[in-house]
Amino acid sequence: MSAFANRAGMRYTAYTAAAVCDRTSGKAAPRSRPAGGLPKLKRERRLRRPGGKYRYMLIKKLSARELAESASRSGDIDARRQAGVKPLEGARLHRLLQSLAGDGYKPEVTLKTQCIADGVCFQVSGRADGIITADGGVAVDEIKTTLRNIDAIEDDLSPAHRAQAMIYAYIYCELNSLDEISTQLTYCQADSGKLRRIVKRHTRRELTEWFVSLLTKLVRWARFEDTHRAELIATAANLPFPYGEFRGGQRKLARAVYVAVRDGTDLFADAPTGLGKTMAALYPAVRALGKELAAKAFYLTAKETGRAAAYAAAKSLCGAGLLAKTVVITARDKICPLEIRQCDPERCERARGHYDRVDDAAYDALRGHDLFPRELISELAERHCVCPFELSLDLALYADIIICDYNYAFDPTVRLQRFFADGARDYVFLCDEAHSLPDRARDMYSAELKKSSVLAAKKTLPKSAPSAAKTLRSAVNAVSRAFLAIRESAASETFVSDEVPDKLPAALSKLTDAVSLYQADGGEVSPALLDLFFGAQSFLRAAERFSERYAAITRVAGADVSVKLFCADPSAELRERLEPARAAVFFSATLTPSDYFAGALGARDGARFLKLPSPFPAENFLPVALGFVSARYRDRQKSKRAVADIIAISQRSSPGNRIAFFPSYGYMREVFEEFLLLYSELPYIIQSPGMTVAGREEFIAKFGGRGDGFTAFCVLGGVFSEGIDLVGEDVVGITIVGTGLPGIDAESEILREKFGYDTAYTYPGLQRVLQAAGRLIRTENDRGAVVFADDRFTSARYRALFPEHYAHMRRARNPGELKNMLREFADNGRIE
Repeated sequence: MSAFANRAGMRYTAYTAAAVCDRTSGKAAPRSRPAGGLPKLKRERRLRRPGGKYRYMLIKKLSARELAESASRSGDIDARRQAGVKPLEGARLHRLLQSLAGDGYKPEVTLKTQCIADGVCFQVSGRADGIITADGGVAVDEIKTTLRNIDAIEDDLSPAHRAQAMIYAYIYCELNSLDEISTQLTYCQADSGKLRRIVKRHTRRELTEWFVSLLTKLVRWARFEDTHRAELIATAANLPFPYGEFRGGQRKLARAVYVAVRDGTDLFADAPTGLGKTMAALYPAVRALGKELAAKAFYLTAKETGRAAAYAAAKSLCGAGLLAKTVVITARDKICPLEIRQCDPERCERARGHYDRVDDAAYDALRGHDLFPRELISELAERHCVCPFELSLDLALYADIIICDYNYAFDPTVRLQRFFADGARDYVFLCDEAHSLPDRARDMYSAELKKSSVLAAKKTLPKSAPSAAKTLRSAVNAVSRAFLAIRESAASETFVSDEVPDKLPAALSKLTDAVSLYQADGGEVSPALLDLFFGAQSFLRAAERFSERYAAITRVAGADVSVKLFCADPSAELRERLEPARAAVFFSATLTPSDYFAGALGARDGARFLKLPSPFPAENFLPVALGFVSARYRDRQKSKRAVADIIAISQRSSPGNRIAFFPSYGYMREVFEEFLLLYSELPYIIQSPGMTVAGREEFIAKFGGRGDGFTAFCVLGGVFSEGIDLVGEDVVGITIVGTGLPGIDAESEILREKFGYDTAYTYPGLQRVLQAAGRLIRTENDRGAVVFADDRFTSARYRALFPEHYAHMRRARNPGELKNMLREFADNGRIE
């Protein structure tokens, strides 16, 4: 049976702009087209067939690049092959070769076709690098740049290269009724400009059978996608709210999110802790998916706790009747089962042959499950012997809700290109804990490189004599010399400049080329050298973006020296990364002041702002600012006794667990030691640096106990000050020591000089304070007091920055007043 006929012997008919081709014979049928041209197709439309009959057909759109990649999807995962020619350099060489090709060369030719395979109409489009017309016939030219030795190239460097050329050749044959056509792969060596051309001749029938066989492999995916899309629309469009009733303010937030998606605008929502923001954001986004207002919802978080809450919300929606696919993406290093991650088929059995198995693994998984948490993905990956991280990315292609870290949408080094490279504007970004994003974005678009990393890589360099190895050693030495020159010219241990060190980028550029050339020649790259390679690439990307929004920070520490290109203002980069989003929703309990966050997060034109009051009774919450203690750095030694007393007063005021948050581990330890000397009878637990996941879970579990309670000593801005839910009697009081100001360093001082003291210190500190305070009241039945142990909180300047539900904050002028307030609140539920 023919490769392009189904079991019933159906004839497959491809409709192009110029010809109809009989798939059984491979011969061109008489030129004809439906009246008015080809029908405009949506997901499912009727197509005209020869003879004037109509039938309904499932439509699947693909780019030629996507189809070529699917055709060549086989073999191993191998991180050693990741290095290559820089995209800008490759584009430049493309343009140069096209301009020199002569009169018979037509560059950048757009080609489109649609072909029916097994009842699915595939619409394939792309742009060929060139069409060559000469006396010998027609050829499709596909240009690829490489760092390989051009003289050693005998055949295609990648199956995808030839596949892409053959796709264009097939379409061109169909459009022009050609019996034969050639494909030409033009390899250009980036360093020398030397060329190697590999030409193959193809018949129309050969291309036809090959092309339809590619599409036939994708039929099951197209049908699965269509069936699932119908299920999603049927269950999501009118999905009931899973909890029956909305909390106060939750419905208003949900409505605002839906309207933002409907209208294609951004939303900044300042909503108090405990309102139920996760569900209030995800539920309307899912309803919008059901109305076909968007294709996918990305729930973006800063921490694992946020991802856990989003997954729980998605699970609740499924429990309410939603048929949607939800995938949680976990970082490669965290989900990899190897003790030392090595994406190398020689060291990892899952990497070996991964692409030969992963399609069936993903297909079986998607047909059997709707929810894909980390644990299930790991289990499926083990069952099918594939990489769990890569499996999660493949599952995400067919997911409706993707829960992941900010990095996968905003970081240029790990951004999910499979979703965002083409700039489509049909996604919804739900950015949880958005107050964290400005600092995270500064890290994403900054880059730092150290001389010590160069020396570590240098120790692993090969001693052999091949030219690629010799070039690599020379390049690493050049980078080392550039760092030595920076160190010798350093005016101080830390200094800031508005210019990138002039010799370093050039040396790093040569280094990345040398590593790529060495890899291309089969050299084995050590982990230290690979780290240096990726660090150099990140540094060069930051150097290309360097402007008045950046600063260069050089630090000298003994024999080591580091250079950091610090992105002080990432708003332009964030705005660019928001382009694939139809709507972006930024929500947090601490998006105050709104104008600061709108500017820092790159708010697009037409962005809307929503500020919601606390949904809980004010009488359940007592905020107290202390005017008799200072936690300023200069006062900490003499105030540690007073802080220990305050913690004891709070703990003795009523039974229950409490948390005391401190600005640093050092100060926390000093106060803790004072507390032990004075109040050894009072129960306590204490956070330690670098706690494991199991250690954190054990720490949180202790809050579930009852009795007289204890005080937990924790750090502001740490894992226990954000994103954890402690309800009811788990926590009845919180003491916050200090205003949470960041430490003074070069980065903070740059922000102060560029944007003012509040941007650099006050606002980040306040976010930490309010997030920590938000651990107290999580439901309408929770009650408790927050004590702000620093006299700065009593000033009008700070009071003006607090949200509305702190308007009834009381002031205690001495320990006696604090003791009376806390006891009266515990006994009577209110303060007279």
